[in-house]
Amino acid sequence: AKSSSMSWESVAKTLLLIHRLLREGSSVFLKYMSYNIHILKVKTFGGTNNEMVRIQTDFCRVHAAYLEKKISIYRLVHHEYEKQPDAFRKMDVQALQLHLPNVLDQLGVLLDVRRHLHAVNNPITSQSVVLMLKDSTGLYNGLSVGVLG
Repeated sequence: AKSSSMSWESVAKTLLLIHRLLREGSSVFLKYMSYNIHILKVKTFGGTNNEMVRIQTDFCRVHAAYLEKKISIYRLVHHEYEKQPDAFRKMDVQALQLHLPNVLDQLGVLLDVRRHLHAVNNPITSQSVVLMLKDSTGLYNGLSVGVLG
C-alpha cells in the first residue's frame, strides 16, 4: 500500500483484505506481516487537491496505523488480544501489567478513528470500520474479563 500512483480505493481495499486475513486467516500471515510491516506505510495518493481523496487518504492512514500497531504488538508479545479475550482471565497481576499498556495502545489507535468518521461514506470504509469495531469489542471484552474478573 505504498505507491503514489495508486488510488485510495485500491489502498483501502488492500488494507481491508489485510485486516480480514489478520482476523480470519492463519497465524502464518500475521507472522509474515510482523516482519514486513513496511507494507503498511501509506503514502500520498495522486490528486490530493481533491477534498474527498484527502479525506479517504487520511482514513487509509488511520486504518494502516491501527493494523501496524496490532502487528507490532503481536511481534512484541506474540499475543492477539482481540482473538483471545479469555487469556486475560488466566493472567496474574504482573502479566496484566505487562499486557495492559499494549491493549491500551491498540485501543488508542482505534479511538483515533472517531476523528475520521466523516470518511465513512462508502462501502469500503464502512467495512473497515466494522472490522475495527469488532476488534475493539474483543479488546474491551478481554479487558473487562482480565481486570474485573
